[in-house]
Amino acid sequence: MDRTRVPEMDFPGLFEASPNPYLVLDRRPHIVGANRAYLAGVKRELSDIVGRWAWDAFPGDAEMVRQVISSLERVIRTKQPDTMALLRFDVPRPEAEGGGFAERYWSITRVPVLDAAGQVSAVL
Repeated sequence: MDRTRVPEMDFPGLFEASPNPYLVLDRRPHIVGANRAYLAGVKRELSDIVGRWAWDAFPGDAEMVRQVISSLERVIRTKQPDTMALLRFDVPRPEAEGGGFAERYWSITRVPVLDAAGQVSAVL
């Protein structure tokens, strides 16, 4: 095998197949994508959340939202990943499952996605 040639990869397929939950935000931060593992974890459909400001789609307490926004701002400013320790972020439970909220704990690592000019175009 020629190691100098990189095989063509189906990156959207890899993203969808990953068992790790991924959410993609633009710089504002509005939701621009999520994989199946993320959608299963938050019990939502992509069409329910894409295009929405992250905290309209997933409301949280003011202190938690402040911490998450600070992390996103660091990623955009430094162009470096930022990891937050375990964070409680409950998600709405569908009415078919009794409604209310499901308690969730997340360890979140945000990674900058750079454009051709080296600027942060999205955060994974």
